Amino acid sequence: MSRKKRKAKLCTAQPNRNRPKNINFNQTNYDDYDDTPYYAPEVYQEKVIAKTVEPIRYLTKAQAEYAKGIDYSTITIGVGPAGTGKSHIALTYAADKLRDKEIERILVFRPIVEAGRPLGALPGTAEEKTIKYFTPMLDILEKRLGTGPLKFFIEKKKIILEATNYIRGSTFENCIVIIDECQNYTKDELKLLVTRIGDNCKMIFDGDDSQIDISEYSSGLKDILRIFLTYGHRDQVVFTPDEVSVIRFTEDDIVRNEMIKKILKAYRINKEDD
Repeated sequence: MSRKKRKAKLCTAQPNRNRPKNINFNQTNYDDYDDTPYYAPEVYQEKVIAKTVEPIRYLTKAQAEYAKGIDYSTITIGVGPAGTGKSHIALTYAADKLRDKEIERILVFRPIVEAGRPLGALPGTAEEKTIKYFTPMLDILEKRLGTGPLKFFIEKKKIILEATNYIRGSTFENCIVIIDECQNYTKDELKLLVTRIGDNCKMIFDGDDSQIDISEYSSGLKDILRIFLTYGHRDQVVFTPDEVSVIRFTEDDIVRNEMIKKILKAYRINKEDD
């Protein structure tokens, strides 16, 4: 066996002894270690991050209140128009908690509902078909964590992208659960999700009650708001602030593009005229 091959074999068998001395473990790039499996768990255990992470910047008062609610309450509901940063704040918060090992997993749920005309049967496995619906979520997580760490967390099932089909009987513990576009979940589906809460679990619902792609009567978002806001204030059932927070975003909170405010206002006026 050549000296080069023997050295490679020793590095694989004894990674700690042969770890390169010139690696900056405060700014490790996970992509560099995709072909050396022993590094990935070691990097995660030492809380190594892929890049310098800046604190979350809140562009509106509603975003700051939303983040405060997430941090303080077990259940947080953010409701409002597109482009207000609901998904961004929730996923960025969860990514930071996972990277800092304050939780064990992030679970992301998104309804498998097509906006507009159906595309028909998609090719691939059930997982390959489902993942297409989570592209916006993956983009946010990749921006916060980096490509390599995101791939690692998904492979290790630290980040799970799910439909609700197989969760009955499950308990969500030591995790943050994000239910995105929850206006397109039915009442029964949201009831199923909200009753999975276990120890050290935070659950975040975000949605836009003006963009419902299923029957408006069936939408679980308005139902869950009524339960927590109306029935929650009656003497029979009292939800405390550390249990439930509800944050309402408005068109003034849109940060994606200033023009969206005008577009949504024009649509609203047009609907009123009809």
